[in-house]
Amino acid sequence: MDINFYDPQIWVAISFFFFFIIFGKMVWKQLRSYLDNKILEIKNEINEAQKLHKDAKDLYATESKKIQDLDLVVKEIIDKSKNQSYELLLENKKKIEHQIDKLEKEALEKIKVIQNQAMEEIKSDIISKSSIIAEKLLASKVSSENQLKIMQESVNQTKNIIN
Repeated sequence: MDINFYDPQIWVAISFFFFFIIFGKMVWKQLRSYLDNKILEIKNEINEAQKLHKDAKDLYATESKKIQDLDLVVKEIIDKSKNQSYELLLENKKKIEHQIDKLEKEALEKIKVIQNQAMEEIKSDIISKSSIIAEKLLASKVSSENQLKIMQESVNQTKNIIN
């Protein structure tokens, strides 16, 4: 292969080669410095992003733990409230049953008192009516001496029945 030194392309290539030999080191240093700075900047950004990511994960874990703790507290409160409500329900049920029993006893006692009063009134009415009937019957059929005697016995028997 023949090199033709009159060809301008050869001189452009030679000047390009000498340019890189003379200025290449400087350009390379500048380019390398720029790239190193960029790499360092990118590394710093990556480290900062990783740190932020780790902080976010830690914060998420902390908040998740708080939420779980709150869920447990809420469950405990709900369970405690349910238990207290159930206990209160049972207590009120017992009170109501006791009150019903008490009212039933009072009603039965009142009924007995009313029955006894009615029986007493009926007895007294029967006694007074039978006394009147007996008096009329005796007045018409028995002599006055016998009437007195029979009436006295009748009154005594009535007193015995009443007592």
